[in-house]
Amino acid sequence: MRHAQDSRHSLKFSTVVGAIAALAMTATFGTPLALAEESSLSNETSAMVTADVPPNPTHMWSGATQDGEPAPRFYSARGFTDRPNWEADANGKRVVRQGNGQVFSADAMKVIDVSEHQEAVDWTKVVRSGVDGAVLRLGYGIENDDVRFAQNLQGVRKVGLPFGVYLYSYAYDAQFAREEANYVADVMDRYGIRDNMLPIFYDLEEWTWTGHRHPTTAAQYKPIVDAFFNTLAKRGYTHVQVYSYMDYLNHELNDPSIRARTGWVAQYKPNFDYAYPSSYQGSRGWQYTDAGDVWGITGAVDASAFDRYVFRDVNMHSTAHAADIDWMRANGTTTGYGDLTYRPASTVVRQDMAAFLYRVAGSPAFTPTAAQKQRFKDVGAGTPHAREIWWLAASGITTGFDDGSYRPMNHVNRQDMAAFLYRLAGSPAYTPSAAEQTRFADVNASTPHAKEIWWCAANGIATGFADGTYRPTNTVIRQDMAAFLHRAAIYNGHA
Repeated sequence: MRHAQDSRHSLKFSTVVGAIAALAMTATFGTPLALAEESSLSNETSAMVTADVPPNPTHMWSGATQDGEPAPRFYSARGFTDRPNWEADANGKRVVRQGNGQVFSADAMKVIDVSEHQEAVDWTKVVRSGVDGAVLRLGYGIENDDVRFAQNLQGVRKVGLPFGVYLYSYAYDAQFAREEANYVADVMDRYGIRDNMLPIFYDLEEWTWTGHRHPTTAAQYKPIVDAFFNTLAKRGYTHVQVYSYMDYLNHELNDPSIRARTGWVAQYKPNFDYAYPSSYQGSRGWQYTDAGDVWGITGAVDASAFDRYVFRDVNMHSTAHAADIDWMRANGTTTGYGDLTYRPASTVVRQDMAAFLYRVAGSPAFTPTAAQKQRFKDVGAGTPHAREIWWLAASGITTGFDDGSYRPMNHVNRQDMAAFLYRLAGSPAYTPSAAEQTRFADVNASTPHAKEIWWCAANGIATGFADGTYRPTNTVIRQDMAAFLHRAAIYNGHA
């Protein structure tokens, strides 16, 4: 990515020179949509149409390869005077501190973005250098592939490096943006890309393309952005964000709906000045230099700080109880879903709750007897987490319902959650004090599992809501469940 830095007209691009160069680019990057494979156009017309290919955006850099360096470095030789500082907290989390001393991210990941201009990348060395993620250029405009994309994709997958992709946009209207989106989806489909932890980024910058004009107002950009996002969503890709730079966001892209979709912002200063709107709830990315120095990459590379992703939809800045979700992931209590999401706002069902409780208890050895397998009339060998449900019953953590069912697909509500956690702890002796019995405005002696709710509160496992309620019949959502389980594990000495 190349962008202006607090300047309205400083982008630099390579250009297509003449019809021969244009034809060469076509051979390398793919046939433009305007040309059929079997064309009846005259050579003169074909050359003219082929020449209408946008230039390949590039960087201007200098610097030697880091191959053979005794100690890999993430920064360029310019030092830290013009960029933020990376630190480590007491728990080993990466902290990014701005030049003014303020923390940008208290739990960050180092991310680079690469294209064919970085040439061949040694991804093993990149990972050893301390890089936590990469954003790969997929291409630019329509059907203009980055010639190193497939190689880079194979490289990050081989070393297990979290990655995202980006498309440099040349859209001047909504139809062009739709075609860009379909091009991105086609490439994602072609390579089976469903394993990108980081988003698909729509790179919106001021561009130069002979015979075409870039949009100059937010009113012109809004339908472009809408078309790109909506088209990708129809193709099944919703993990999408906008990338741009400060000046462009404050002028050409200054629309609430665009800013709400913008996650990655370039500003090459020691301090980050962009104000994310409250409508944006994702990970924040700050691209702070285009002169990063990374072992395994020839020349300079863009470097960024992102709030660390735990899952696609969980980050350490804006997701409630992200640290608890991260704890669950780290100890194997949850693996999330196959699409790399955790779905923090989804409700918890009883069969999944059984699995979570079993794992928090340390996954004890358990082989159900024939009688235990008959405990619930609606739980059989084919029920997801059947063994964990039978363990839950054998351990006295659940009794099921009076009709002999467990109802594995029922949602777990907060009063039942309290009972599960109390029994998981061994049903310790507990008599609530008068003060504890008034802890929540909506919990009294007649509330089902009132004692267990008060016990959870007395031991810091549940804190309730800011209005003084517990909301016992509310369903438990997955982000809150993570907090309950982590606190219960601490109480039980399992964390």
